[in-house]
Amino acid sequence: MVGLDDFQSRKPIDVIRANRPILILDEPQKMGGEAVMRSLGDFSPLFTLRYSATHKKQYNKIYRLDALDAYNQKLVKKIAVRGVAVKGLKGNAYLYLDGIQVSASNPPVASAEIEVKGATGIRRQTRKLKKGDDLKVLSNGLDAYDRFVVSEIDARTNTVTFLNGVEVAVGEVLNDPDERALRQIQIREAIKAHFEKEKMLFDRQVKVLTLFFIDEVGKYRVYQGENVLKGEYAQIFEEEYSRIREEHRTMLDAEYSAYIDRIEPNRTHNGYFAIDKKSKRLVDPKVIGRGDERGNSDDADAYDLILKDKERLLSFDEPTRFIFSHSALREGWDNPNVFVICMLKHSDNTISRRQEVGRGMRLAVDQSGDRLDDPATIHDYNVLTVVTSESYTEFVTNLQHEIKDSLSSRPTKATKEYFIGKILVTPDGDVTVDQDMAHHIYKYLTSNDYVDTHDHITPAYAAAKESDTLANLPLMLQPYKDEVFKLIDGVLDPSRINVPADAAAPRNQRNANFQKKEFQELWSKINRKAAYTVSFDSNELIEKAIAWLDQYLTVDKLQFTIQRGSQTETATVEQLIAGTALKVDETVTASDGGSFKNNGEV
Repeated sequence: MVGLDDFQSRKPIDVIRANRPILILDEPQKMGGEAVMRSLGDFSPLFTLRYSATHKKQYNKIYRLDALDAYNQKLVKKIAVRGVAVKGLKGNAYLYLDGIQVSASNPPVASAEIEVKGATGIRRQTRKLKKGDDLKVLSNGLDAYDRFVVSEIDARTNTVTFLNGVEVAVGEVLNDPDERALRQIQIREAIKAHFEKEKMLFDRQVKVLTLFFIDEVGKYRVYQGENVLKGEYAQIFEEEYSRIREEHRTMLDAEYSAYIDRIEPNRTHNGYFAIDKKSKRLVDPKVIGRGDERGNSDDADAYDLILKDKERLLSFDEPTRFIFSHSALREGWDNPNVFVICMLKHSDNTISRRQEVGRGMRLAVDQSGDRLDDPATIHDYNVLTVVTSESYTEFVTNLQHEIKDSLSSRPTKATKEYFIGKILVTPDGDVTVDQDMAHHIYKYLTSNDYVDTHDHITPAYAAAKESDTLANLPLMLQPYKDEVFKLIDGVLDPSRINVPADAAAPRNQRNANFQKKEFQELWSKINRKAAYTVSFDSNELIEKAIAWLDQYLTVDKLQFTIQRGSQTETATVEQLIAGTALKVDETVTASDGGSFKNNGEV
């Protein structure tokens, strides 16, 4: 500890200011207040370096590593998307197409969740579908599935088509489910993705983490008096986790199976939320005032584990593999081993998809802390799967739009003026690009069709660079080859923005049989485009349509239910608060406005 006397009675700030320090600010957008800026000025810095991916105020930029550079230099994970899309109308036939399995010896089989009528009511169950299956039969006679007969299962496009013309793609929900059903499907898909990645990475000693974003604490934890109960999402998670773990058990090796058997479902998930200082309960961030979002630290085990003790979280000895968090994000949230992110929340315009996805973009590390950064296999293992309630196309389109917006500071045209004055760093010293060199670079691009008529970089340049088939530079530019291509790469080329893969709908790859002579001969005969013309009598069509509707159209009756009840003779305060102080005396129903009749249920 240095006292004032050691500074000859000068204040420490005066000593620091006299030395003209260099200030390095991490995440400067959090230090933009007037008081903070005045205090930083008291240091009288020689200059200030500000590191951030989201600058609120623009300064003189000296270095850039944006989303495009990071991906092209293989510094971040690749993105895959599982979009749980909803199509159709509420109240009709429900169907969720989970996947399509193909084999060399059998026709493709689809796995779908449908509603099935049982002795105690209608429940949703998974069924294996093959061509010709009738959903009305599989559902035990539900009229909603009338004419839902499988006509085609296409493994190339990952779609199932029915005789009534309805087509459903893998990951789509046919007819709007309720909110709980949609979130259950998302949680299921996230757990399945987790197991897939965990099986692949377990032998490489990499622990896989999955992050769920939710919009309110009450979906994860419920407080009733002194009791802390599992919220809706926690209950769904444990049910789905237990079921999926059993489904995967036959496909696991002994060591990995022993690992997951040691972890109980209720111990493998945890939550990070703000904590109220008075009640010590988890609360939404908006309830907390200014200051430490964590609140009182007496009940912050999850916070310490997830944000402070990251090494323990990445250890196989720590059972937490699934993390639930509020959608509010802060710096420091990103963890290198987050491989799955699931958006269990409504759209939030204050948080971009780039921010959400960014929580899992760091390259993964193994138990020794070594990164999986081998350039040859980096994107075989480093893939972040995002499970969202948007369709795949919608999510990818919006994400790419945000990425393009973030690249707005990049030049968009490779003109001669762009190259003039740029610095080429060489072992023999820096070289400034003059007009003659700029002319040769521009001529090289135009003569090889690497730019279009508007001076935009063409996809041909990106393709040639990816395949290492770029045309040779002019002789005068050969000594600066690497630096010249760095300048060209600095121009924004939208075609090089990473397009996330559709994780829910992998394409059926061609096998070796495709190249065989016998198949090629067959393919040459059947690979023909054809046009068909159909003519029909309009009156006959109308008459047959009316006859079919009269015979087969069924409309379920609308039912109303009234429950009559009364308060119990004795009730505690807790029962009154919880709404359990009433008993049901009678339940009656009516259809289509008819008279109400007691159905015998109490």
